Amino acid sequence: MRPQLAASLSAAFLLLPALPSAALAGPVAAVAHGVENKVETHQESSSSPPPSDHQPEPQRDSVYYDTSCVNCGSGVFLVATDGADSDGVTLLRGPARLDLYVGGHAVAGSSGALVADIRASKDWLGISASNTSYFDHVEAKGREDSVRMDLMAFALDARLYGGGGTELWLDGGLAASSSTEYDTILGTAFGAHLEQRVVPGLIAVAQGRFFNLEADVSAFEGWAGVRAWFLSAGYRVVRFNIGPPLHGPEAGVAIRF
Repeated sequence: MRPQLAASLSAAFLLLPALPSAALAGPVAAVAHGVENKVETHQESSSSPPPSDHQPEPQRDSVYYDTSCVNCGSGVFLVATDGADSDGVTLLRGPARLDLYVGGHAVAGSSGALVADIRASKDWLGISASNTSYFDHVEAKGREDSVRMDLMAFALDARLYGGGGTELWLDGGLAASSSTEYDTILGTAFGAHLEQRVVPGLIAVAQGRFFNLEADVSAFEGWAGVRAWFLSAGYRVVRFNIGPPLHGPEAGVAIRF
């Protein structure tokens, strides 16, 4: 009996690691549910503001018009051209550049993510937009569900340094996050993007960005890897202030015009 009991216990222990994986949610679902709880808590705390004894100031009947400035309505325009005979101030020199990137992110313990990034620049100034869509398949209590979470940024880019095959860009702008578990929350995003040309056709890339969103939600995103011609491979990490980190290898296609 004892050998049979030991064999049964061994088989049970071997089956245990496979059971929780079908009953527990992955890291993406854990983060999305954590953000959902944080958003709901923040909405409940701000839905009933305390009464205020402040009385509005009476409106004044008199209206004051300042007519001392005649040309205040005219704006100041900076003209950026490539022509040498132009009367404007030449701020942006050289040809424009467009960078497109689409990749797949294998998130550890989850279904993965899709990444898209577009950057348009001319000389030292540029604009960019990016989105990472995370997916998680949840099976619990005989019910199947799919969780999606998006992390987006729309930024203005400025090249801080460029020379010798090295480019350092700083960016800042608007950020947003949406999910099947919570409504869209807005905020700001600030980051840096570094490129180093190793040999012709091979570039080492590292970038990081901080997201400061509503309801006291924040996240840090980091990526490092290489881009060879039109192929890209690296490792991405996204860490919210709620839940586990979302990390794993990534591969995609990067095209520069």
